Amino acid sequence: QQGLLHIKHATNSTQLSAKHIFGLSTGGISISAVPIAKAWINFNGTSSVAIGNSYNVASLTDNGAGDYTVNFATDITSAAYCAVGSSGAGATPAHNKNLNVHTQAVGSVKVTTSTTDNVLTDCGTVNVAVFAL
Repeated sequence: QQGLLHIKHATNSTQLSAKHIFGLSTGGISISAVPIAKAWINFNGTSSVAIGNSYNVASLTDNGAGDYTVNFATDITSAAYCAVGSSGAGATPAHNKNLNVHTQAVGSVKVTTSTTDNVLTDCGTVNVAVFAL
């Protein structure tokens, strides 16, 4: 059917719409067996830290300069997930920013942002996504 993504697996077959893939709706099927982003967040990491948009994120904790904890609304089934992200310009846009994933737990992930010389610094744009089975 038009507008559906057909996923075929060795043991079963599932059709998903874009709403299912991007977490906008789970309808009548479970997304727990589909390897998609289980949580994601976009936030401003400077001064008054603020979530821009997110999925399956309950809150964001500012632990200090360039140090953040993303708290999930629903736990991930295992802490052995893949967390990825990116960070952009902050107060000093001339410096490149790095994002590092630190502590991974079923209920949260801690990330830091730093300059290329490893000095923790706030960033204007931070994105984190968590993928798990």
